[in-house]
Amino acid sequence: MELKTIITIIILIFLFKIFIKITKKILFFFFVIVIFAVILNYLRY
Repeated sequence: MELKTIITIIILIFLFKIFIKITKKILFFFFVIVIFAVILNYLRY
């Protein structure tokens, strides 16, 4: 039971780290798109 709990915690931490990395990449990508859109609007006017 204790070993299963430890393994479960390790897996959850690993998945959480992957989730954070993916979220950071998505947020960075979104941020770049927003900046690009702002620059395009600025150049248009």
